[in-house]
Order: sequence, then structure tokens, then C-alpha cells
Amino acid sequence: MAEPASVTVTFDDVALYFSEQEWEILEKWQKQMYKQEMKTNYETLDSLGYAFSKPDLITWMEQGRMLLISEQGCLDKTRRTTSPPTDEQLNMKNTGKLLCFDDEGTPRTKEEDCRLNGPQKQDLCAALRGKERKILLAQTATFQSPSLRETEILNKKVSITAYDPDKKDLRHKPRETPGRLEIPTGPRCYSCYVCRKVFQVRRDLLKHKRSHSKSQLCRYPKYKNSSRGKSELRRTQRLLCQKKRFQCSECEKSYFLKGSLVTHQVVHTGQRPYPCPECDKTFRYRANLKKHLCLHRGERPFCCGECGRAFVQQCELTEHLRLHSGEKPFQCPQCDRCFRLKRGMKVHLTQHSGKRPFHCPECGRSFSRKAALKTHQRTHSEEKPFSCGECGRKFIYKIKLDEHIRVHTGEKPFSCPECNKSFRLKRSLKAHGLQHIGKRPFQCPECSRGFFWRNAMRAHQRLHSEQKPFPCAECGKRFTRPSKLACHTRVHDRQKEFPCGECKKTFSQQSRLTQHLKVHTTEKPFSCAECGRSFRRRAHLTEHTRLHSGEEPFQCPECDKSFSWKASMKFHQRMHRDEKPFACGECDKTYTHQSQLTEHLRLHSGEKPYQCPECEKTFRLKGNLKSHLLQHSGQKPFSCVMCGKSFTQQYRLTEHIRVHSGEKPFQCPECDKSYCIRGSLKVHLYKHSGERPFQCPECGKGFLQKRSLKAHLCLHSGERPFSCDECGRSFTYVGALKTHIAVHAKEKPSSL
Repeated sequence: MAEPASVTVTFDDVALYFSEQEWEILEKWQKQMYKQEMKTNYETLDSLGYAFSKPDLITWMEQGRMLLISEQGCLDKTRRTTSPPTDEQLNMKNTGKLLCFDDEGTPRTKEEDCRLNGPQKQDLCAALRGKERKILLAQTATFQSPSLRETEILNKKVSITAYDPDKKDLRHKPRETPGRLEIPTGPRCYSCYVCRKVFQVRRDLLKHKRSHSKSQLCRYPKYKNSSRGKSELRRTQRLLCQKKRFQCSECEKSYFLKGSLVTHQVVHTGQRPYPCPECDKTFRYRANLKKHLCLHRGERPFCCGECGRAFVQQCELTEHLRLHSGEKPFQCPQCDRCFRLKRGMKVHLTQHSGKRPFHCPECGRSFSRKAALKTHQRTHSEEKPFSCGECGRKFIYKIKLDEHIRVHTGEKPFSCPECNKSFRLKRSLKAHGLQHIGKRPFQCPECSRGFFWRNAMRAHQRLHSEQKPFPCAECGKRFTRPSKLACHTRVHDRQKEFPCGECKKTFSQQSRLTQHLKVHTTEKPFSCAECGRSFRRRAHLTEHTRLHSGEEPFQCPECDKSFSWKASMKFHQRMHRDEKPFACGECDKTYTHQSQLTEHLRLHSGEKPYQCPECEKTFRLKGNLKSHLLQHSGQKPFSCVMCGKSFTQQYRLTEHIRVHSGEKPFQCPECDKSYCIRGSLKVHLYKHSGERPFQCPECGKGFLQKRSLKAHLCLHSGERPFSCDECGRSFTYVGALKTHIAVHAKEKPSSL
């Protein structure tokens, strides 16, 4: 078999080259189209079997280098081969004559016998028919000025059409000049002749053209001499002149197509004709139903290459990719602010216009978005559609649920760049950042006290004005904060809706009941790795581990004192501010916390609500009962690492450690005498004031300490509560018993 004759066609015959000046003129989309066209030319030549090495131009494209050429000869050759056709040439094309070029670029018609010599023409045509393709070229753009000529080198239309031997009259005529072969581009693109935007789908181009006004057409006169430009121009004019004939009778909105009007009218009728077979949910549009069904099937076909996140729709992936690229293509025409999402820009535009078309029928408040109105209406209906899967607590807003879930997971995604401290809420991080710079932006005009939050300052101002804008509907009592009112209403609301099946205790919230049930189940899934102690909540375990590590992450900005718990720091800060908002109505004594006032009121009422189940002894404070129960059990869980002495309470151990360290933090302001225990300082201050607060009801004698009064009362009653185990002798004072026991200890060695 004879070897096929080869046709000398090189890549340079179908390539375009630019100087640096010309390359800078090109727009970004033109450069991309140029690269795609050159790559397609190379692949087409390679598929036709032409033997040549990979051109430098393709190598430069793969390496990302600038596609420039400095040789003036090659540049002139490229310009000559890409020069636009004359009017005569266009007329030949329009009359159906085959337009060809010779080696010098001179045009000739089919009658002038444009052909390859000998078998080369037959082999080339056979190769083209084998691919069922004809490589065609249509150059229709005309250049009005030298500046446009360089920019529009890429605007020629290169296309591949299927070869049909039965059709002799082709729309675009082949160029059969030897040594010249124009190679087509890849997928066909549709370009808008008004703004030069390119589309891959023709219907997208038609939809896009409606956005142009008629006045824009006169800005582009360079297409008036092009036959293709004229047809596109006329088509665009028809679209722009076409009226939106189909108008909605409800809202007077107009549409180009009747189908669009029918689709729109479903909004007014409220019909949802497309039900979901899985969950009976209904939708207005079939497209929304298809998207919803993907959720049931778990289909998320569009995956992000950066983070692996998957989406149901392509548009969702496109919006997500802007997070990685930082692209914000939607710009506000008023203030030039850019947005990642179009709906974000629409919401922003309402701020400039001031329009709030959506009004709440309950309170008259207006909103710029319908979604914001729907969310607001939940506050009136008390609808809480977002519930926590852990504790059952419900929320009006999804963002509040997301913040609440972090309480269970312990997640703190917002980290301070200064000290690496993490926070659960973004607003907490912002407030923390102000501590580093020492700025308190909200200042009280009465006392000049600064606050990190505006709400905290407003609540503080009510203390000065004695304003209490939140009244109780049951008893009329007023409060400064809505949270205080909410706590108070629970006193009246005895109709607890959530009872415990184990102990019959009732709760006002499902979340409180869920948390309480863990007491009965004794489920404590979170264990300490140091001591093995278990906890019901992760947050409690986190707080407990600070005892072992000694971590004190909460620092007072006033005195730099650190605390293990945030509540302890807040309690401490009130000492600096000398803030004691809770006053006793009997003796006018004030306290920093409501719980302290409640405990104090029991002194006046004599109430002791906490009873020991072992000896039925009652106590005023719950902490005192817990300490008393340890005496029955004999447990002393708090041990000194220095001497091994154990205590029933943590604060007793803290006081004992000061004996070893010699620390005496409590100083008398009168005589500068210091003490390691606060109670000792209080007793000492009574000596300066001459006050004896504990008086005997029998004889009126006063005492500095309560235990001294108790011992004195035993004299009146004759009670001797302290007895010796050796001889059974009883004593009024514990000190007398200790002295007596020492006597027995001295007698034992002498008897031996």
C-alpha cells in the first residue's frame, strides 16, 4: 500500500502572535478565548496526523508565560493572514461564490480554479471527509480604526460545520490555499454585540439582551458594515423594542412570555400543586420539588474542590466558591460596596432607598424583607421552630440554636489573636478585644462608668433613674430588666407544664426537665481523667479540670486578679464598683447578689428550710447542710498537700493553706493588723467599734462571736454538750474538754 502523501501544514500557519503592546490591549476574556483557540488548533492538527513537535506557543501556555513574539516578520505575516476581507470579498461570500486565497493573500473565486497540486489535494480532502468535518473560516468583522484592529483580532468567527457532499452551496466557503489552514475553536460561544459578554447557551444570550436599553445600540456603530453584525443588531433591536405584553392583574408586574405570567400568578393564588411523596410537603414550582427530593435521597452532586462540601444545586456551589476566592461581583451603585450574593446587595439597597414595604399587623413594625417579617412574627405567635436535639430547648432563630449547640459541644470557634483565648460567641470576642485596648465605648453620663455593651449601660442607667419599665401582669411589681421579670413570673406560674415522673417535681421548661432527669438516671458520661469524678455536662467537667490544672482564665481588668470561673470574676468586679443593688427592707443592708439577700432575709424570718435527714437538724443555708452531712458520713474530701490534714469544705482548706504560706490578706483599716481569715477580721473590727452583736436573751450579756454566745447559753440551761470518752465527764466548753483529755494523756505514761 502506498504511503499517503503529506500536505505541508505547520502550526505557524494557523497561529496568531502578538506584540507586548497588542497583548496589553486585549481584555481578559479575549486572552482566554485566544488560548482556547490556539489549543484547539494544535489538537486538530495533531488529530489529522500532521507530524511536528509541540510548538513553543503551546509550551508557553502550559507554563503560564506571556504569549508574545518580538520578530517583526512573523508579526507582519500574522497580520497579513488575519486582515479583514474587503467589501468585494464579502459580496462574493454573500452571493454563494467560493472565496479562496493564494500564497500572497490574493482572493480568487471558485471559477479561478483554486486547488492543491496533484495527489496532495485528494489526500487532504480524504482526511477531512474521514473526520466528517470541513475546516472553514468566516471572517466578517471590519475594523474602523487601528486601535480596534489590534483588539479585535480574536473577534473573527472560526467554526467547524459538518461536511455534507450533497450540499454544494455552503454557507461558509473553505479556504483551500496550500500551506494555509485555519483551524476552528472549541465549543461555540454566543457573544452580545452590545456589551461583548459571551454565553455558551443561546437562550442565555437572548435573555441577557433584554437588559439593555434602546439607547445602548447607538454606542456600537462598528457593526453596521458587517452582514452578521447587521442581523444580530436587528435581532437585538426587535428584542429590546418588544413590550412586556403580559401583565399581572394583581400586582401589575409585566412579563415577556405568557408562561412566565402563569408561573407568577401561583404566588397570588397560594396554590402549591407539587406535593412531596416522602413528607407531604408542598411546593409552588416543580423545580423546588426536585431540589427538595434531593434532600430525601441524600443527593448532593455538586462538590467543592477546596473543602469537599457538597451542594444540591450548581448555583449553591457557585456562591460557595466565592468564599474561597473572595470574589464579590455584585456592587452597590450608590456606595460602591461589593457583595458576594445578589440577594445581599438587594437587602443593602433598601437601606439607601429607606423602603420598608413589609409591615407587621400586630405591632406595626416595618421590614425591608419579607423573610425578616416572617421571623419577627414568631415573637407574637411564640412559635419556636428550631429545637435542640440534646435538651429539647426551642428557639425562634436558627442562629440562636447554632449558638446554643456550642454549649453542649464545648466548641469555641472565635479565638482572640492577642492571647489565643477562645469564645463561643462572636460578640463575646468583640467585647474581649476591647479589654486589650482598654476601651469601654459606652459610658454612663451620671457616674462616668464605662461598659462594653450598650444594653449593659442602659440597664445600669435604670439604677440611677429608678426606672423599672417591666411590670408583672399578676402583682404589678416592676423590674429593671426583662430577665428579672421572667424569673419573677415563675413564682406566680405554679402551673408547671413539665412534671418529673420520678419525684413529681415540676418545671416550666422542657429543657429544665431534661436536665433534671439526669439526676434520677445517674448518667454522668463526662469523667475527669485525674480523679475519676463524673459529671452530667461537659461544661461542668471543663470547670472541674481547672481545679487540677490551676488554670484561672478569667482576669479582673481592675486589679489583675484571676479566677477559675467567670461567675466568680463577675462577683468580684462588683466589689470594685461597690455595686450592691439588692437591699433588705428590714435593716437596709445591701448585697451584690439576689441569693445573698434571700439568705439574709432568713435571719429576720428565722426560716431554716434545709433539714438533715439523719438527725433532723435544720439549717438556714444549703451549704451548711452539705457540710453537716459530711460529719455523718465522715468524709473530708479536701486535704492539705503540706500536712495531710483534711477538711469537709473547700474554703476551710483555703484558710488552712494560709497558715503554711503565712498569707494574711485581710487587713484592719484602723490598726493595720492582718488576718488570714475574714471572720477573724470581723471579730477584730467589733473591738474597735465596741459592738457586741450576739446578745444573750436571758441576761442581756453581749458577745463578739456566735460560738461564745452558744457556750454562754449552756450555763443558763445547764447543758454540757462536750463529754469525755474516757471517764464520761461533761463540759460546757470544748476548750475545757480538750484540757481534760490532756490530763488523761499525762496519766497514761505514769501508770505504765
